[in-house]
Amino acid sequence: MKLSYFLVFIYFLFAVSKSGKAQFTPDAFNYQAVARNVGGVALANQNLTVRMSVCSDVAGNDVLFEEIHSTVTNDFGLFALEIGHGISTGTAPYFSLEELPWGNGATYLKVEIDVPAAGGYELLGVSPLLMVPYAAYAALAPEADPTNELITDFSLTGSTLAITENNGTPLEVDLSAITGDPSPTNEWITSALLTNNQLTIDENGHQTTIDLSSLVGGSSAWQWNNNSISTSAVQVGVGTTNPSSSMQVNGSMAYSVGHFQAINDAVIETFEFDGFIHIAICDVTDGSMNILLPAASSCPGREYRVRKFFTTPTTNNVIGLVAQSGDAIEGGVIWSMNKPTAEYASLVSDGANWYVIDHSWE
Repeated sequence: MKLSYFLVFIYFLFAVSKSGKAQFTPDAFNYQAVARNVGGVALANQNLTVRMSVCSDVAGNDVLFEEIHSTVTNDFGLFALEIGHGISTGTAPYFSLEELPWGNGATYLKVEIDVPAAGGYELLGVSPLLMVPYAAYAALAPEADPTNELITDFSLTGSTLAITENNGTPLEVDLSAITGDPSPTNEWITSALLTNNQLTIDENGHQTTIDLSSLVGGSSAWQWNNNSISTSAVQVGVGTTNPSSSMQVNGSMAYSVGHFQAINDAVIETFEFDGFIHIAICDVTDGSMNILLPAASSCPGREYRVRKFFTTPTTNNVIGLVAQSGDAIEGGVIWSMNKPTAEYASLVSDGANWYVIDHSWE
């Protein structure tokens, strides 16, 4: 018979990128919790099987990644796991955290637990999972003194929040003033979210926000908003501590390149620029093509570069750069690269329309 009185009081979730990849994709992240029964008594020295699922919906029905862990609680009912290093159940679309489409929207962590003789897994809850934004934030945010202001870990044990900077001695904050009385009906911490420097703790439906700005120092100049990181600082430098422009890079820069190829001379094929392609290499050997530009209002200041080439001596095939409805490019709806030779063009949005700022041919 299934037992239904086991609960896990989730104390904190914290994630860091371990893979070192440019997209800050996590290989694994830490999870720590205390298991208690409904009377508030810790399940000490207890064998547990924990099933962790990363889901795309708050109900926990759309499971993207699922794994199980076998663990044993300590004398205080505490157990710790590395999500991503468990045993995959093989029933979800993705088999590792690195494969997950983190940029497609919010993700949630579903926690289920099984104890000996309990009769199967029991759902403990589904909580928002913000590990990828925090990993990117922690890795990218510049600091006044990176030797002592980089947060490398934090955890919540009881009412004590411990924050570790640069793997040094943890700084501890006593949160007992917000944890209420010891009754387990109002001390169940269901989630803890870090947004910029604001830590929000949900305690059985009651939310409390704590400002951690005094602990993170100069990184507070950077703000996380949806899928972007920004700063209001006047000057930002890469490879220099004394930038002389709004953005100065002392080193090499790379741009994303897209390859477009027309394959049907009877039909003008249409390709589309997106926010990730910067340079387009276009092969018009076998036909003409159109390239649809994004709305000019969505990307003021964005520049695209286009190179037209072909393998025949000359060509009559062209590239048409097409503006979105309501936009214009050089005063018209379409601007053509129609020279019979190799051709190059650069164009930029001013937030309302598109303009060709450079055009040449061989």
